[in-house]
Amino acid sequence: ALKNNGLLTSRFGQPSEVKLSFSARTSPILLTKVTNSILATMGYSYYVVSKAELSQGLSNIEFSFNTEHNPDIGIILDELSKRGFVCLDINRISEQQWEYVLEVNEPRLPNTKFLAKSATLNLREVSGEYWLALNANGDLHIQTINFIKWNPRVVLYDKNLGIVDIVANTGMSASAKIRVPRGVKFVMITDYDSPESLKGGISVNLK
Repeated sequence: ALKNNGLLTSRFGQPSEVKLSFSARTSPILLTKVTNSILATMGYSYYVVSKAELSQGLSNIEFSFNTEHNPDIGIILDELSKRGFVCLDINRISEQQWEYVLEVNEPRLPNTKFLAKSATLNLREVSGEYWLALNANGDLHIQTINFIKWNPRVVLYDKNLGIVDIVANTGMSASAKIRVPRGVKFVMITDYDSPESLKGGISVNLK
């Protein structure tokens, strides 16, 4: 409403330093990963993390960058919603400094594929790093396309990207079976020695 009525100044007279801070009761890893992806989506590639704090379960990340206008609040709120975050409050510290107070609803990471129970996905990432989102426990079966042998490195995370378990350097094989306990929300799969070994693709199934 402020923007539509011309009460929210967005453009500066010259490039200026803008500071955006985000706080939420979650891990700093998840908060940083989500806010990094939002800034990248908005076209900001040159920025620094000027502050990162974790106190009594509350994470706070501050980004600083130079720009000719304030980042669009509407776009930020929309991108936060896409990633499962709810904005509780926005504080305008100054014309060039804003604070977003967030709540985590159901976090969703960018470039993550959802794997349902008993479903099979065939994936291909040129980076050789694969991210899955799960909503059930069970046995995760991983098979390389064309049965190429690899050395698994699989990291299991909870919904706040806290590490639940790591399976690494288990020996060369074309397949792997990983036990996924309750509470695991995200899984990262890559090769222990070289991610490029998996750029040809993998097939995953949760049973």
